[in-house]
Amino acid sequence: MDILAMTALLLSYMWLWQRTFPGELFVCIGLVVGLAVWSHRRRGERPRDLGFRLDNLRPAAVRVFSYVGPLIVVILLVGVMAGSFRVPDRSEFLARLVILPLFGLAQQYLLLGFYLRRYEEALPGDRLPILAAALTFSLLHLPNPFLVLATFPLGLGSCWLYARARNLWVLGLAHGLVSLAISVSISKSLASGMKVGSRALK
Repeated sequence: MDILAMTALLLSYMWLWQRTFPGELFVCIGLVVGLAVWSHRRRGERPRDLGFRLDNLRPAAVRVFSYVGPLIVVILLVGVMAGSFRVPDRSEFLARLVILPLFGLAQQYLLLGFYLRRYEEALPGDRLPILAAALTFSLLHLPNPFLVLATFPLGLGSCWLYARARNLWVLGLAHGLVSLAISVSISKSLASGMKVGSRALK
């Protein structure tokens, strides 16, 4: 039920009422947060249980970036070799350096702290919940084919790392840095401007 409600809310925003009135983004954020808090409180889940914690920050960062660091290097090298790498100006780079990790934290929370945990309740075994969470994460990037294809393996990787380094702060930062690497390495035509939902069709 919680999975269906959250998915319906996100899809309705992405496809129906995104940018239809002033402040719609904040309305969506408020509804998402409200639904998530209600879901967590019903189960007695604390922020620490979800991965909002500092006690394992250092070991989690070492483990996560031992995988994500080389991935970022590969993405940048692909961009250089393909001739699509570009150096953003200072203001654009700083803005993305701030915004993308925050956006990454929100996405990692939804993928791991919400969807994966709910699928773990609904589905048997260890693999099915991970596959379901990664597939949901991927399909929420429709109709952008590049992002749909890219986010499925990245979602699987995030779920795998979450089981070994349950720290959303670190995973959110890693997500943001990977997004930053993609944004400067992949041509905008290929990534469709990193847009999803109805915005990707314009």
